[in-house]
Amino acid sequence: MNSCPACSKPIGADDLACPHCKIRLNPGTANEGPASGGGKTLSVAAIVVIAVAGIVLLLGCLGMLGAWVFAIRSAAPLVAPASVKMAAPSLPAPITEIPAEPEQVVPETVPDEE
Repeated sequence: MNSCPACSKPIGADDLACPHCKIRLNPGTANEGPASGGGKTLSVAAIVVIAVAGIVLLLGCLGMLGAWVFAIRSAAPLVAPASVKMAAPSLPAPITEIPAEPEQVVPETVPDEE
């Protein structure tokens, strides 16, 4: 026997509306059992867990890539290429003579006019 998609109560095969809840029944619509998807969707908790796991996996991969690049850079020798000739830096010439102190000039005093 057919049942109403809204209230799940039995209805006749040729009824155009449910006698109990008065919902209109269109031809070709499902008329057996509830209209829900049957609980086959993912819950919010499962979606959050999957998202967190994806973020952790992504950060882990990026961290490993960064560590690998750092290890390669730190293992590289720090020498100049063979084709580049490096010259030693020139030092300034040493000071051989210490200049004498300048003479101190005493300003002349002007006598007071009284």
